[in-house]
Amino acid sequence: MIARRAALLVAGLAATASLGGCGQDKPPTVSLSAGGQAVTAQATRWCPDGKKCVSHSPPAAVLKIPARGDLTVDVGATVAKRPWIILVDGGTASPLQRHSRTFRLVAVRPGVTVEVVTVDTDGARVLQRDSWVFNVR
Repeated sequence: MIARRAALLVAGLAATASLGGCGQDKPPTVSLSAGGQAVTAQATRWCPDGKKCVSHSPPAAVLKIPARGDLTVDVGATVAKRPWIILVDGGTASPLQRHSRTFRLVAVRPGVTVEVVTVDTDGARVLQRDSWVFNVR
């Protein structure tokens, strides 16, 4: 009886461990903050293995700021493992970040879209990979 319980316990722990591994492919979030307010965005595109990408349509992350405000982007440790850039209304607004978790955008105006994108390079080109989108109002 004890041996059977032990076998069931081991099987249960193994099942729990394998389920826990599935969560590793869950897209990380990215945060945008200004003036003491912060919002978090889920990934609109996530490529955990670099080959197979999944697109999502999460609710829009909206941050309200004054007429012009400084924004801070925090990507967290998972995203910071890859080079990343910030696009404002589709144009590059930041230098390539390597292993940095935060970046400050100065004097951003309301009405813009801020996108955080991880990138890969193939030598000559920068290829977009993962993406998080924010609307600034």
